[in-house]
Amino acid sequence: MSTPIGFPAQRTPELLRSLIKDLSDTADDRRIESITGRIADVADHLGGRVREPLELERDLSDIDEYRQIIAIAETRAAATQGSIDTLRDLTNELANQAAVALQNNAANALDALGALARDSLSATVSALNTSIGGRGIFSGDSGDQPALTDPETILAEVQTLLEAGPNPALAADAVRSGFDDPGALFETMLYTGGAGDAPAAEVAEGERVTYQTKADEQVFRDLVRTVAVIAVAFDPDASLDEPTRRAMGEEALGELRNTVDPLNRESARIGVAEARIETVKARHVASETALTRSLNDLSAADPLTAATRLQEVEGQLEILFLTTARLNQLSLSNFLR
Repeated sequence: MSTPIGFPAQRTPELLRSLIKDLSDTADDRRIESITGRIADVADHLGGRVREPLELERDLSDIDEYRQIIAIAETRAAATQGSIDTLRDLTNELANQAAVALQNNAANALDALGALARDSLSATVSALNTSIGGRGIFSGDSGDQPALTDPETILAEVQTLLEAGPNPALAADAVRSGFDDPGALFETMLYTGGAGDAPAAEVAEGERVTYQTKADEQVFRDLVRTVAVIAVAFDPDASLDEPTRRAMGEEALGELRNTVDPLNRESARIGVAEARIETVKARHVASETALTRSLNDLSAADPLTAATRLQEVEGQLEILFLTTARLNQLSLSNFLR
């Protein structure tokens, strides 16, 4: 550095700043190591061998991503099971009440049965329209919309078909065709979900689990249909004579009871998926433990040693700061004293 004649050259500020930066970076590394127990510069620690720790970190990151997917799948599967449990309870209660009301054959009991069936239909639609995180769990690949239309529309359409039938048997056949035939009433007006299945969850590399079902499965079609028929059959405002009401109600009651076993099978299928998810979760935990141990073997730092080194570096920084301060205070008059 060029200086006035008679004034000795000093170390440049740039050099001092460089030294302070290097020591500060070293202090940051030691601080990280003392807190995390991990080597701050793994590449330098391993002499440039970075492939293995990078692969271990990538595998651990993959497990973390799978853990998030599994958490969503578990929540949706549990919600699906909860909805099926609700439907099974509604089915059993309505079937029991219908059997008692039909046996007693009292007008007030049959009216109460109609009211219970209407409430059951609303609860059934609500269960099948359950959504988690804004996605319908019974809506197939159109999870952004509900699986079924509103109960009032369902009742109105069923009532129209029942009242148009020349006799109870043909009326019941018309409703059954409307719910079962491709492109008929159920698929065009009542089911509002997607035609395809919801995507399966990839819970591990190359392993997918299907844990959802759709409201257009036969068991749900039958359940909605029979509950709606009972509701209409015992609705005092419906234009049906008493023999027709009773015939429709008795047939619907028998079909309603027949939905219990399919509901149980659907629940069991979801349960198998839940068990697979639990198995994969346990496998991920074991893999994560092994991978973490291997990564620690490569990059572990002794927190005590790191803390000791941090104190040494901080001491060097203090000395350098004092030196810098003293050099900055030098002047010609101070030097000549």
